[in-house]
Amino acid sequence: MRRTACYKKYMREITPDNAADYLHQTGLIAEEIVGVEALGWGVSNLVLRVRTTGQWFVLKQSRPQLRTRELWLSDPERIFREAEAMQALATILPAGVVPRVLHVNRQDYWLLMEHAPPSARVWKGELLAGRIQPAVAEFAGLVLGQLHQRTRGQADFRQRFADRTIFWQLRTEPFYLRILQRHPDLSEAIRPLIERLESHSEAICHGDFSPKNFLVWPVDSSHAQTGLASPPRRFFTLVDYETVHYGDAAMDVGFFLSHLLLKALRLSRPWTESWQLPPPPENNSAHPPADRASPSPSVSSSAEISWPEQICALTERFWTHYRRTAGDLCTPEHEYWSRLHCGVVMLVRVDGTSPVDYLPEEWLRAAARQLARSLLLQPTGDWQEVLARLRELLRQLPAPTTN
Repeated sequence: MRRTACYKKYMREITPDNAADYLHQTGLIAEEIVGVEALGWGVSNLVLRVRTTGQWFVLKQSRPQLRTRELWLSDPERIFREAEAMQALATILPAGVVPRVLHVNRQDYWLLMEHAPPSARVWKGELLAGRIQPAVAEFAGLVLGQLHQRTRGQADFRQRFADRTIFWQLRTEPFYLRILQRHPDLSEAIRPLIERLESHSEAICHGDFSPKNFLVWPVDSSHAQTGLASPPRRFFTLVDYETVHYGDAAMDVGFFLSHLLLKALRLSRPWTESWQLPPPPENNSAHPPADRASPSPSVSSSAEISWPEQICALTERFWTHYRRTAGDLCTPEHEYWSRLHCGVVMLVRVDGTSPVDYLPEEWLRAAARQLARSLLLQPTGDWQEVLARLRELLRQLPAPTTN
């Protein structure tokens, strides 16, 4: 298996300045291009919004070196895996979740896909602004449960997505192996996870199932059926499929939940010298006031529930719908491994190759580190115990300030 990243020497790099001319030369877009702007999705690719007089598109080009402080390389051919994964998974996930692939260019490593609804917002930003949307967590549980259950034991998916080279370059090596180097005392906990990532073949693993990849958009009950008892008020478009492979489904669960726990830490102290809660957006009918969090991050009563508690509730809603949809795949063993993956990814996001951008305070990073290490050194018996540890940790932090 090829582990190191390589790429064609004469790959032409697309930029916001040359994208319009480049696309017109390909003949793919006949309409006048009236705008091209860079989108801030992740660190591994160039992602552009292309607007014509009548349509919006997304152009995504993979780059060999990721935009991180530490050197991080990955094969640009991952864009082809992403396109193949999007085309395959669109057939098993709810309508609108997977963007439609419009064109793949193998000469310069890019793809053109349909754009999410213009009113869509990145769920990461919504959460960090204190706009908690429970239905999104429910829908996330349904989508991930369907992804795992509908590909479990399927020979065609196993064969098409057996290669783990890109996953190794983007997850196993930069996340698990490097964090092991920085926390060698965690070897007994992390090495079995690495072995599992390398050998377990259970179902499709997305590998990047994160709030930053949920483009949340409004929908009414006339849209496609979701499988929920009542359709959620919001759907999302799921992006970034380059780490898709046939492997350990528990990794997806732990990866997703780690991001929610980190946001609970952030929202427990939303106003510090280093961080200010983003202001609310302008009034938009797509985001009605009823979906917004309470104005106080620290008051918990029948009328107002703190933001961290709302995040904890999100994790429980996710679990409820994931378990229901994943069915007998979601065994106690599966949940055990997912909690360990959660601990590793939390640790990676404060001490690893790509730390989160919303924990600038060392004392908050130390709290995340403490929780992550405890999940690995003293594994929990269930998710409620994880939340209990989080709540106890939050009680030990300095008192929150008010805006």
